Amino acid sequence: MGSYLTQLGAAAWETEWLHAINCGLSSPWADAILLTLQRAIVGVVVMLVGIALLWFIDARRGRRVFLTALVGYGLCMGIAGLAWSAHHRLRPGRAAETVLSTSAEIATCAAHPEAVVVRGHVSRRSGMPSRHALSAGVFALTMLLACRFLGVIACVYALLVAVARVYAGVHWPSDVLAGLTVGALVAWFVWRALPWVLGLFGRRAWVAEPEAVPVGGEDRDSTPG
Repeated sequence: MGSYLTQLGAAAWETEWLHAINCGLSSPWADAILLTLQRAIVGVVVMLVGIALLWFIDARRGRRVFLTALVGYGLCMGIAGLAWSAHHRLRPGRAAETVLSTSAEIATCAAHPEAVVVRGHVSRRSGMPSRHALSAGVFALTMLLACRFLGVIACVYALLVAVARVYAGVHWPSDVLAGLTVGALVAWFVWRALPWVLGLFGRRAWVAEPEAVPVGGEDRDSTPG
């Protein structure tokens, strides 16, 4: 794989991970699950359902998740645009010297470690970071901060989306790892800053938890004796 590594400019661990996921997971079940989860419309539906569930449980928390996801997504798309402008990284499906795409070709991928299996359209845009992974990272951490149970489910979903992009042959493992990490960091920052920003406009109550009431009602120390 020496010439392959030189041509792609990737580290050994990354080509190994790529081959393990892109070829090693090949199966009808993986096609059905992973290639479905990576679709943009599925991501939109998953996010809307998660936000709706939280909104039903707690309106303040639901609003905070919605605003955090919305602002976080916008920031991440800006970060992706800057990163793509600064450095163009060929995606595996475009950089590989051998591409396998038909069912017959994919069945032989184990014998061709220098090849990349492509399942779908491969964009000509830079691959670092993955926008799918950025969005999934924002959603996963936002949900985790709002509700541990739904957050764990969102984290599993985000990981599957990241794996799906590598499985499809459209991203390197580092593309999706970077996307998940940056997306999560952006979500954490926006989540923490949101109450303060809304407070500047007198709208902190939209997302802030109500202040705890002392046991027994009013604070007795503040009552004239």
